[in-house]
Amino acid sequence: TWGLKQVWPKAVFAPVSSYVPASSAIVTMDNLLRHGSRELVTTCAFLGIGLATRAGVGMWLKIWLPAGFIFTFPPLLSAMAEHGHFPNLALRLGQCVLGKIGAAELLVSCAAQVLAGACIGELAQMTVLRVAVELPQLREGLPWIVAMLFEACLSAYMVAFLFYIKPWLVAHHPRSARTAIASLLGCNMLGKRITGPGMSPACVLGLYLVMIDPGRSTLASILVVHFLGPLLGAAAVTIVLRSRSKATAKNE
Repeated sequence: TWGLKQVWPKAVFAPVSSYVPASSAIVTMDNLLRHGSRELVTTCAFLGIGLATRAGVGMWLKIWLPAGFIFTFPPLLSAMAEHGHFPNLALRLGQCVLGKIGAAELLVSCAAQVLAGACIGELAQMTVLRVAVELPQLREGLPWIVAMLFEACLSAYMVAFLFYIKPWLVAHHPRSARTAIASLLGCNMLGKRITGPGMSPACVLGLYLVMIDPGRSTLASILVVHFLGPLLGAAAVTIVLRSRSKATAKNE
């Protein structure tokens, strides 16, 4: 297993039954409310810092980062993930597939992140940060199915990097792990003139709901490309890697 068993999450190499934590059998309203409130606060903080950073770089350095930077701020997203915070619905879906959270928590995360995107978007448009508020835009003439698959691929890489690649790098090549985070920014730059990109389904949807000028974006394009696309990518890559890990564990 190339030594990955010592580094990757234990659940990845565990039997199927252990993918579901024992505590997930009992989901109380109190637990869901706590989960939702934490998700709302951390997502608002994440989006706020991303907006402020994009505005600062744009106004002072005259370099405008991709719209997707707001939703995926790579160094911050990586640091928050290390501490168990995932202000991104694609990552939450990956956790759900791995059995780390249940369906109820996933739905609560979705609602909290949509609300966070709407709240931060509404507040930002009232302040100087409005210059940085921007929805991901599809390239003109790009078929939605192609755009959706592109978003799925970018999101699949993001999930695979944070859940599998980075833990391995941290254990074997710590210095490389720090620089490898830049590959997530590379995803943003790659998708800048294609889909935006979004890579954060619920936050993009929340921002769309309050945008004064959504540009070429429509509710349908947001739902198909920027909501469904990342979720398909996250689910696909997590299922594939989990299946491979289960097979590896079974053979040992």
